[in-house]
Amino acid sequence: SNQFDYHPNNKGYINSTTIGGSLLEHYRLGYSINYRRDFSHPNAGYHTSVNTQYKGRYQSYSINTTKSSNNKTNLRLGINGAIVLHQSGVTLAPDLGNTFAIVNTNGIAGIKTNRSSQAITDNNGNLILPHIMPYRKNTIGLNINSLPEFSNTKTQSKIIVPTLGAVAKINFPINIGYNVLFTSNTPIPFAANVMAFDDNNNLISSDSVYDHNRIFLSGIKESGTVQVKWGDTEEQQCFFHYNVKNESKNNSIIKKQIYCQ
Repeated sequence: SNQFDYHPNNKGYINSTTIGGSLLEHYRLGYSINYRRDFSHPNAGYHTSVNTQYKGRYQSYSINTTKSSNNKTNLRLGINGAIVLHQSGVTLAPDLGNTFAIVNTNGIAGIKTNRSSQAITDNNGNLILPHIMPYRKNTIGLNINSLPEFSNTKTQSKIIVPTLGAVAKINFPINIGYNVLFTSNTPIPFAANVMAFDDNNNLISSDSVYDHNRIFLSGIKESGTVQVKWGDTEEQQCFFHYNVKNESKNNSIIKKQIYCQ
């Protein structure tokens, strides 16, 4: 834009030209350049200013520089943002507000919520949701399109009613694992208890035997051991080891034949 001002008292005029705009995705980078020329007396001279602002995911940065005809140059740098120290780590945020929430996704990064299309969980699986409404029901839901492949969670949304100035903690127990339908070539009783363990003998999933010797387990690791139990004696249980590393993962459910012994 260009602006022209005439000052009859000084019998002079001022001409000001400004160029500005925004760049990058979501207009993260903004800039403006202004050149002001003063032809009035005794203030004849020029003034130039350049302003840039970058809005990062967690902080915003600004640079402002000015130069005038008297060879005076100024440079100003700015940064805005917030740092929250909590039990699950240290989390950055562009803003907090009086009441905010900390979302934890069990250490899984890159997950969004229904509150923002840009904010995502960091490498520790944490995310700050600022400006939560106090004394009201706030529904915080996961953006299912942002969930990684082969992820599982029993809860996709939660409701919080925080007080003014409170910090609400929201946990979503998301696990990365495979959904596998095992079919045993040896007979196993219907409705028998099924427990899946990882290679460190940690329980990772449980279910029951379905009809036709089928077992469906969700959220299991790439390899592990499965115990099928329908009584208290050794004869009333069987085990099998599995590994789905070389199985086709084009579908959401992997099908595998096993022998439970």
